[in-house]
Amino acid sequence: MPVSRVRIPVSPPPFFVVAEAPLGSVPTTAPLSVDDETSRFPCPFSLTRSILFACVFFCLLMGGCVKRTLEIRTEPSGAKVFLDGAYRGETPVSLSFDHYGTRELVVRAPAFATLRTRLKLSPPWFQRLGLDFLCEILLPVTLEDRHSAFLLLAAPPPRDEKTSTASLANRAAELRAPRR
Repeated sequence: MPVSRVRIPVSPPPFFVVAEAPLGSVPTTAPLSVDDETSRFPCPFSLTRSILFACVFFCLLMGGCVKRTLEIRTEPSGAKVFLDGAYRGETPVSLSFDHYGTRELVVRAPAFATLRTRLKLSPPWFQRLGLDFLCEILLPVTLEDRHSAFLLLAAPPPRDEKTSTASLANRAAELRAPRR
């Protein structure tokens, strides 16, 4: 006897129950019991796996970061700042940096002595080996690491007789004169 097959949608899609009935008759639907073998459909992802996957994806997508800043202030303000040989602005200045370590800082201001110093930028606890991956990639917050330096510029040393412009011109003239 020929049989017609009817697809009845079941939640969640795209799963269907196939009901068989003789040709010419109307298939009847009956609620499936939980114990019925036909009601158990293999689902590749359970709801908990889907939620876990969505949470991991969200954490990776919205991963945190570390904002590193170096604030340099001087007395008097308005001095030019050179960090590792590159001009970075006038004080007070806030600079962002990517790597820790020792940096060369040069500060210049008119009518003041040039100041050269080395700054040691050491990493905080959350940037230690191993923890840095967890804090920058998996932790969905922004952590801040601020370093600051306050530098007092000194007046230039007084010029003595040997370094004044007029004195240098006189000494040059003496050297050019023929010796007897």
